[in-house]
Amino acid sequence: MATDVTDLASVRRLASATMERFGRVDVVCNNAGVGPMAPVARLTMDDWRWMIDVNLYGVVHGVHVFLPLLEANPEGGRLMNTASMAGLAPVAGLGAYALAKAGVIAMTEVLADELRDAGSGVRATVLCPGAVRTRIQESRRNRPRVGDEALVDVDITDRMAERGLHFISPDQAGAAAVAALRTGSLYAITHPEWYPQVQARQERLAAAFASSPEASPPPHHVENLPDAGGA
Repeated sequence: MATDVTDLASVRRLASATMERFGRVDVVCNNAGVGPMAPVARLTMDDWRWMIDVNLYGVVHGVHVFLPLLEANPEGGRLMNTASMAGLAPVAGLGAYALAKAGVIAMTEVLADELRDAGSGVRATVLCPGAVRTRIQESRRNRPRVGDEALVDVDITDRMAERGLHFISPDQAGAAAVAALRTGSLYAITHPEWYPQVQARQERLAAAFASSPEASPPPHHVENLPDAGGA
């Protein structure tokens, strides 16, 4: 069923059709995404809105509409939100994309904790794929017509090869996703060999924490009280 994830009403129609046909929801994968590139300094407001509407609000809409249906399932369910390695280790040219994907990761982490604390039968997973052979390099084919834009579709095949990184098939990415869904894991990773990029970021953060000066002690609080004899 064709659905515009940027439109809450469209996602609600999808949910209604799902319930009408199947009577329940067991698994939800919020997977729609677009990924053209441009330097942050060149991004227009139309660029920002489109990228955030699809990559972040598309997931928000899916969670908002389908989570209650999953929780109504007496057998529980699984919710998977697709983020990206770019949300864990952002690279130049993907500022708008990384912004949205980092938000998806953070939201899913919070949701997973909340579901666990509530004793819910629903489990949340965030999929963080690396390069997968999809049509994401043709994202602008689905962009509403605007007159003010800087984003361009980029085929990163050669760039990945130069860095010794590789593409995987959608089936391979799907296998990683299914494995995480079956176990209820919080994170689903498709390219474990890309961890050094994430580790480098973590090491920079660790160094920043280690070099941060200790917090100054709070000043003594002196309450302004009247004399014992009163005013």
